[in-house]
Amino acid sequence: MNPVVKVYALWLLLLTMLIVSILPLSIQNHVIRDTAAVFQQMKNMGRAVAAPFAELPKPGMVVYPSVSVLEARHMLEQNVSVEGIVMSKPGSAGTGRPWVQLQDPTGGILVSGELPETLQPGDRLRVDGVVGDNQGVLEVRATDSGIQVVESGQDVPRAAPLKVEDLPKEGLPASLKGTAVTISGVVVPASEEGSDQGRYRLAAPDRAGHSVRVRLAAGDSEAFSGIQEGMRYEITGILSLTGKYEHEIVPYRFVKQ
Repeated sequence: MNPVVKVYALWLLLLTMLIVSILPLSIQNHVIRDTAAVFQQMKNMGRAVAAPFAELPKPGMVVYPSVSVLEARHMLEQNVSVEGIVMSKPGSAGTGRPWVQLQDPTGGILVSGELPETLQPGDRLRVDGVVGDNQGVLEVRATDSGIQVVESGQDVPRAAPLKVEDLPKEGLPASLKGTAVTISGVVVPASEEGSDQGRYRLAAPDRAGHSVRVRLAAGDSEAFSGIQEGMRYEITGILSLTGKYEHEIVPYRFVKQ
């Protein structure tokens, strides 16, 4: 209770008791009952006034504001707290750190950090961390204790079906950036040199010039080690744009067709 309100209430109570002592007994009962009610209302008011101040962050406290995934994607290098459903088992394809795809109704984003070993698709995570850019792919870099499994066994959102030939030649719609998609095409060698060695492209065989780079460094995952060039695959992963504004997918599932 606010100290000022408390002192005022006590003073009012003492004054009321003094006045009531000289009144008839029948009137005393009514006054005492009404005064008690007023005192309780003032007590409640004091709590309501003090509550917002109790929730203010203390000096030096790091704050992670709760935001949607879509909002987090526009908060580069800022602290955020996001919550969503895990789309895949932890992977590390080309990112250098364990990661999972987190999806909420507004979109998807990668989460990297010290992931629980028992993490499964369908787990609902709450993540505190900083939004970063990893070679064109946005991610929430979780703090040391910033990953919490809220509940398990949730329905895994369905990845959006997409065709390579339907991708625009330039750019990417905001609704697809960072979103889990399922896309099919023929795996061909990456044309770039240097840092892109060991990666592939997924090309549409019926339209020249359309392809999506698959971020898959050699040896990242045994599950992907058997990929054969020239074969058609259905790939599920996170769609994004590289720093060169090329389409790219960070995969977490390959199915040979």
